[in-house]
Amino acid sequence: MRVILEMSPSEYPKLFGSTTERAFIFEHVSTGRSPMVVIRVAPIKPKLVVIHNISSVDRLAVKIAQIEKIPLLTTKLPVDEIYTRLSKI
Repeated sequence: MRVILEMSPSEYPKLFGSTTERAFIFEHVSTGRSPMVVIRVAPIKPKLVVIHNISSVDRLAVKIAQIEKIPLLTTKLPVDEIYTRLSKI
């Protein structure tokens, strides 16, 4: 929700730096809907979305991931372990 409320769309490219080869990891979300809505309207898309520590994924979030052709993963791994594993890809 903070991204939706606090960032303007013109700031979204700053999330990527110089490459779009990024995985977005979202913490402290309940269903994944809000992050996926932001990704849907953003001009630049990540290559992968990871939603951390949720019990169920919203159906709209799954549908948006399918439309955008972005893998949507959920995990309960510690965040530092997620970073470690992603850095090996």
